[in-house]
Amino acid sequence: MLVIIIILFLSTSQVSPLSLFSSLPPDQGYTYSISMKESFLTQFRVILTYIRLFILPFNQNLDYNYPLAIGFFQLKTFFSFSLLLGILATGVLLFKRYRLISFGIFWFFLTMSVESSIIPISQNVIFEHRTYLPGFGFFLAFTSAFFYFFKERYLKIAVIIVLMITSINTVLTYQRNKIWKNEYTLWADCVKKSPDKARVHVAFGLALFNEGKIDEAIDHYKQAIRITPDYSLPFNNLGNAYVKSGQYQHAIEDYNEAIRLKPDFAPAYINRGLAYANQGQYQRAIEDFTKAINLKQDYAKAYNNRGVAYLSQGNNELGCPDAQKACALGNCKALEWAKGKGFCH
Repeated sequence: MLVIIIILFLSTSQVSPLSLFSSLPPDQGYTYSISMKESFLTQFRVILTYIRLFILPFNQNLDYNYPLAIGFFQLKTFFSFSLLLGILATGVLLFKRYRLISFGIFWFFLTMSVESSIIPISQNVIFEHRTYLPGFGFFLAFTSAFFYFFKERYLKIAVIIVLMITSINTVLTYQRNKIWKNEYTLWADCVKKSPDKARVHVAFGLALFNEGKIDEAIDHYKQAIRITPDYSLPFNNLGNAYVKSGQYQHAIEDYNEAIRLKPDFAPAYINRGLAYANQGQYQRAIEDFTKAINLKQDYAKAYNNRGVAYLSQGNNELGCPDAQKACALGNCKALEWAKGKGFCH
C-alpha cells in the first residue's frame, strides 16, 4: 500500500522523474495523447472494470473507448482507488486466518500491476486479455471465501451457487465465441460499442475490404478520418480501397496525406508507387519504391515492385538485380515473371 501511495504522489506532483517517460501518442486510434498521469489514474477504474467482468461478463469489447481520468479527486477515480485499497487491506487483515483468500488477493494485485501501472502501454488503457494471470488470484480468493464461510452448514448451497455461476459463464462464453467467429463479426461488434474510436473503424473497414465490400470500407475509413484527422493509417487504407475500385488519382491523394502525416510510413510509399505504376508512371513508382527501401532495407515487396517497374521500362540491368534481391528476401514473384518473359536468367 505504501508503494501505491508513493507512486500516486509522484504521478500527481508538478515535477516528477516520471516525466522522463513519454506519453502514448494519438496514432493508436485515439484523438488525444495519453500521459503517464492519466494512464495511471485511469487504471483504478480499469481494475474495477476487470473485477466486474469476472463477476458479470457482459458488454465485453475488444477495443474499448475508455474515458480517461483527469484527476485523483475526480469522484469515480477516488472511489475506485478507495475500494481497491479496501480490498487490499482486506487481504492484509485475512492473512493470519484465511491465507488462501489473502494469497489470491495479493496475487491479483501483484500480477495486475505489470500491465495496469504508471507506464502507458501502447494500444489501450484496458484490454481484457490482461486479466488472464490476475484472474487466477481473483477466482482463488472468490472460491476460497465460499468454502471457508459455507463449509460447515451451507456447503451444498455454496456448491450449487458455484455451479450456477459456472453454467451461466459457459453460456456467455459460447455467445461471445460467436462474435469472435471472424474479423467481420468481431469488428462489427466493436463498432457498435466504440463508435467514436477511429481505430475500430479502420479495423472494420479492413474486414469489409477483405470481403470485397469496398464502398462500405470507404465509408468507415472516412469515418475514422473524421474522428481523428491526423491518423495516417485510414488515409493509407482509403487509398487501397480507391485503387481496388480503379480510382487511382483519389488513391494517390490519400497516400499523399498518409505520408504527410507520417513521413516514415514505408507501406504508404509502396502503395502510392503501385498506384503510379497502374497509371503507367513507372519513374514515379520507382522513386516511391526506392523511398520505401531507404526506410526499410530488407523490404522484399519494395525490391519486388521496383524490379517490375524497371523491367516494365525495359531496364533489365536494374530490374533483374532487384528481382533477385526480392527473391533472396522471400518474394520471388518478380523474378519468376521476369524469367518467364526471358528478361532475367
